[in-house]
Amino acid sequence: MTTILDSRSTLHHAQIAENTGSSYPNFVQTVQGLMQQGIPEQGAYAIIDRTISIQASTMAATDIFWLSAYMFIGLIGLVWLTKPKKSAVPVDAGGAH
Repeated sequence: MTTILDSRSTLHHAQIAENTGSSYPNFVQTVQGLMQQGIPEQGAYAIIDRTISIQASTMAATDIFWLSAYMFIGLIGLVWLTKPKKSAVPVDAGGAH
């Protein structure tokens, strides 16, 4: 699970980071807004990178949740279709009344 979480987190980080750069007005506006608050340019980039990392980790956890849900549903179907083994010997109640 840890490997899946790490690889999915890296994938989502790369996908989100594709929408950063000087050609994206929202990114430029965010950097300028952080710089107006007194944060140096490199600090603004570090804050944005950390925010992207947090979002990517959240998206990776969501992916694992969905994967687990699909596996659980598949196992429910498997258990549902499995027939119990019938025994020819009568069940001993063990002295129950």
